[in-house]
Amino acid sequence: MDIIDDEGNLFGLINIIDALVVLLVLSTVVAGIALVTEPDEQSAPNATDTEEPSTEQPTPTATDTEEPSTEPPRLNVSLTVESTVHPSVAETLRVGAVIRGDNATVAELTTLDISQAQVTTTDADGNIRLVEHPTDKRVRLVLAVVPDTTGGVLMFQGQTVRVGERVDITFTDVSLDAVVRDIDRESRSAAT
Repeated sequence: MDIIDDEGNLFGLINIIDALVVLLVLSTVVAGIALVTEPDEQSAPNATDTEEPSTEQPTPTATDTEEPSTEPPRLNVSLTVESTVHPSVAETLRVGAVIRGDNATVAELTTLDISQAQVTTTDADGNIRLVEHPTDKRVRLVLAVVPDTTGGVLMFQGQTVRVGERVDITFTDVSLDAVVRDIDRESRSAAT
């Protein structure tokens, strides 16, 4: 008995095309079931990460108050971000402002540097020059963050945080689209 006979039947029972369609449908169903029943990848630590994940922190919902945290953080990460903003946004920022989530402080603005923003321009001779922007401000913020390191990945306000990538920093009165410049993962005591 041939595997495929003269009529194109597999083992003389079913057409080869029909068999391939049945296999495709079955594999799609199995893959769909596996995808739905598979546990969330963020809940399991990555075996290749050298850093142990900390206790899962709630995803912050930002509120900005001047009250100190009632719960001391176990681990602070110093997160340095930079953004170019309108002067009114820069005036809103204050050292000591906190971001709170689920009645706990998840970040505190510890350092604020405001300077005139710079832009590149071309002069009449075609030379590229770096000049001060007429209105915009450059803000550099250092935040003491209680991180969510679920799965060994640093998360803040629901976003993965990596140096060089953009991150939204949301206080009650203002939001910044900033670039992460530095992440310092040292253990620190709670700020008073």
